[in-house]
Amino acid sequence: MSERDVAAALVWTPAGELVFRQLSWLDRRDKLMLWSPKTGEARVVVQRPAEEWGIHYDSPLGTLEPNGKRLALVYARPGSRLGLARNRELWAVDLRTGSRRLLYPDIWTDELLWRDGRIYLKERNNLWSLSPDGGRLRRESYLPPPEGVRSP
Repeated sequence: MSERDVAAALVWTPAGELVFRQLSWLDRRDKLMLWSPKTGEARVVVQRPAEEWGIHYDSPLGTLEPNGKRLALVYARPGSRLGLARNRELWAVDLRTGSRRLLYPDIWTDELLWRDGRIYLKERNNLWSLSPDGGRLRRESYLPPPEGVRSP
């Protein structure tokens, strides 16, 4: 890794491997990497041109399936002059094969949690869930704002 390569976030799998995103400025690629401390080897799980995926360094990497086989993550495509994303997509990536699946085409949050066979998303005062194998986005709960705080 050169100093011009930047790791955006890190997640440990149950198998003890490290998953991270890397934006390589030299070859203009956004890569999802898997590193094994046992062998010291890193491999590219999936990669795309940086212009296609975009990257937000303030967003977390994503949420790992409890068995460590898949990762759900949000990719933002750059779009405006202000640096705001044109659209944000929720993807599931198989860490062994690199296969990926678009779960939701227009997502609004980076707050994700993968539990009990569903991916949960928190957005302001709402909790939503989605099956990683397809299906509709479902509202699970309305979370009232703390006492004394007005909801927008």
